[in-house]
Amino acid sequence: MADVEIPEIVERSRSASRDAERGEQDVVDTGTAQTTDATVDPADGATAEDAAAAEAAAAAAEAPAPDAPAEPAPAEEDASDRIADVTLPPTTDPGTTPLRAALDRVKEAAEVVSGTADQKRAEAAAAQAAAEAAAQAAAQAAAEEAARVAAEKEAQRAAWKVSLQGYANGRIPDEALCGVSFDGNARLRCDAAEALEALNAAFAAHFGRPLYVTDSYRSYGAQVACRANKGGLCAAPGTSNHGWGLAVDLAGGVQGFGTAEHQWMRENAASFQWVHPAWAQAGGSKPEPWHWEYVG
Repeated sequence: MADVEIPEIVERSRSASRDAERGEQDVVDTGTAQTTDATVDPADGATAEDAAAAEAAAAAAEAPAPDAPAEPAPAEEDASDRIADVTLPPTTDPGTTPLRAALDRVKEAAEVVSGTADQKRAEAAAAQAAAEAAAQAAAQAAAEEAARVAAEKEAQRAAWKVSLQGYANGRIPDEALCGVSFDGNARLRCDAAEALEALNAAFAAHFGRPLYVTDSYRSYGAQVACRANKGGLCAAPGTSNHGWGLAVDLAGGVQGFGTAEHQWMRENAASFQWVHPAWAQAGGSKPEPWHWEYVG
């Protein structure tokens, strides 16, 4: 049997064992060192982990709560007010003199701007007040003028009503009567003519053409002739409303019962103080669809 170098094997094994022992010792030493590092001076009374936890708690306390309402931003001040509040710390350094002088100039300019803005606001308010006062005065003046015109017209109508009282039926001079714009032959008492003008305007707006007047004021002689020619269709001379300038005979569709024009007159003429008298209506004592009288 060959010789085996047992001692050498044993020696190497011992050497490997010692190396392993040294490695384990290094591990133990390292762990001890880490443990020692994790421990602070006894005087501090806390570990590094405690310090980290304290820092985390402080950070959490400083962070706003998720549902906490945000603090309102301070109201924005006027720029000139902010500039006026700007000051420089007291110092004897002569190098700050130009800066202080520049700041003073800026403050002066800000005061000028602020004063100009205030003046403009005051001027705008004054102009607005003046415009409102002028508008109110104009409206009041217009209302007063309208009332004056209305009063004058009413007085004129009252005068017209009595203007013919000194005349007999059918014996009114032409200069005491008035005409209408849409018919050069029509003659009526002036207030009746004015009302017929308004009625015609409404009629023309609806039908696109004016009223057609076949007869208006009728003199006494004309009444005599009418009675002679038409008999009972004409009133006894001196009694007809035509003789007072207060009646018209109309054509253009109005002269027939049941027409659109006649029906429109029945529904609207009274608003202008023109009426179809009962005796002239269908079924009346003397039906005359064309005959209309002023009752103003």
